[in-house]
Amino acid sequence: MSEPIDFSRIAKQIKKNNSELTTLELQGSNLGEVGGVVVAEALERNTTLTTLKLCKNCLGKRFGIAVADALKRNTTLKTLELESNNIGEIGGMAVARALKRNSSLTILDLECNRIREVGGVAVAKSLKRNSSLTKLYLGRNFLREHFAISVADAMEINTTITYLDLWGNSLQEVGGIAIADILKRNTSLTSLNLAFCGIQDSNIRKFEEILSKREDFKP
Repeated sequence: MSEPIDFSRIAKQIKKNNSELTTLELQGSNLGEVGGVVVAEALERNTTLTTLKLCKNCLGKRFGIAVADALKRNTTLKTLELESNNIGEIGGMAVARALKRNSSLTILDLECNRIREVGGVAVAKSLKRNSSLTKLYLGRNFLREHFAISVADAMEINTTITYLDLWGNSLQEVGGIAIADILKRNTSLTSLNLAFCGIQDSNIRKFEEILSKREDFKP
């Protein structure tokens, strides 16, 4: 059995702003909610980290709130990977609020976090005001039609997102129609993952028709 990670020591390293520490990878490190909050709070004072990977750490909603607060102040972090941490609806809504103010983050991975419809809609709406994100991963978050409509509405305004990953969400027919509208009206989105989203064959044909007219789009 591996020894528990010393998250206090890691937080101190983050606060020191060592110019050589630009990437920190802590995937599967058993940080837990307490450790995650300590690391998140340290980000508020950091000016050197550009990449932080915290996937599979059981971080929970308190971490979601803490990292959201940090993102409101941090101006250097560009990549944040939080896959499989169960930040939930509350964490998702907190991150959404942060995205309205943050102008440095370009890649955000929130896959498998159970943010559900409420958190997903909040994140989608935040894209109307965020102008830095280029890649957003929201796969397997129990998102449904209301989210699809909200993200379609946001993408009419957003011109920076180029990659949107929504795989494994139950978007169904209404969501499929809404997402198809994104591709008609948004020309900056060049890659979209809708695998296992319950999209009906009729909507798939709509996608194919739209994409046949866009040479820039990648499957």
